[in-house]
Amino acid sequence: MSEFLHIGIVGAGKFSHHHVSAIRQIENCKLVAACRRNESELRDYCDKYDIRGYVNYHDLLNDKTIDAVVIATPHHQHTQVAIDAARAGKHILLEKPFAPTLDECRHINTTAKEAGIVLMIGHITQFSRAFQSTQAILNRGEIGPLVQAVGFSNTLWMGPDRKAWHLKKELGGGYLLTLAVHQIDAMLTLIDSPVHSVRCIQGSRFHPHETDDYGTLLINFTNGVVATIIYTGYTQGVVKVESEFYCQKGMIKMNIREGAFIAQENQWNLIPNSKSEAWFNEAMINEWREFTGAIFKGRSPKADGDRAIRSMEVIDAAIRSSMENREICL
Repeated sequence: MSEFLHIGIVGAGKFSHHHVSAIRQIENCKLVAACRRNESELRDYCDKYDIRGYVNYHDLLNDKTIDAVVIATPHHQHTQVAIDAARAGKHILLEKPFAPTLDECRHINTTAKEAGIVLMIGHITQFSRAFQSTQAILNRGEIGPLVQAVGFSNTLWMGPDRKAWHLKKELGGGYLLTLAVHQIDAMLTLIDSPVHSVRCIQGSRFHPHETDDYGTLLINFTNGVVATIIYTGYTQGVVKVESEFYCQKGMIKMNIREGAFIAQENQWNLIPNSKSEAWFNEAMINEWREFTGAIFKGRSPKADGDRAIRSMEVIDAAIRSSMENREICL
């Protein structure tokens, strides 16, 4: 591999433009190719960024000049594309969720290890200032041991970005896999203890679809911490995406847009340098720096396959818990 990492995009849709912007901020990265099945839209995309275009992703993976790929396809296409990319020797930044099922996630992870490539899942929350500030305080233990946590993921579900496949169970759709997965990953990373059991109630109460649009998830950790995540894909409401962590000597609130806050003298006080006016762009750049750094230094990245599977184990247990109306032990 040369001093530059040559990148290809599989799934050159709307979200992929965020990746392009981030890649252009990384000094040792260069976007060289993209794949999209719509030839006209692919041509416009490649003309815009002055890169090569492939209608078939296999042709992109056969391009020997490409070192790594970002996979930003619909959820149900993740598994085969990721497995093929790993077998082609490409490092992979795979958009969340890992894959629609736990078995598929494990298959991808095993294949990546056998191929000796870097696999990282795009859990962007981990790379925000608010998350990093929260993690630092919890790790230092300055407000005592963590007792419990509550996370909220309440947003408009049927917004302009919603696609037909988001509303099909067999295609990996639903609020839990699409949006609440961010809160689950953040909780598991910040609490950093094995999960003992999961209890969940979820369903579809806001829209006439087969996929979930609301739920309440209870996670019991082996260290005694309890986390509750409430997720709601409302039709009318106010966005609330944040988490609160209750320690023996204080409280922390994490909001990736507004920053991290610590409770002092009966009020929330913003933790210095925990807020970014352009949090998403900044977090995307940090994500790419982590990914490329892992490749060049030959190490595992944050949100690697092993860590990301923990989130999928909880999601798998949550789905089974709701269907079977019982607690699921991991």
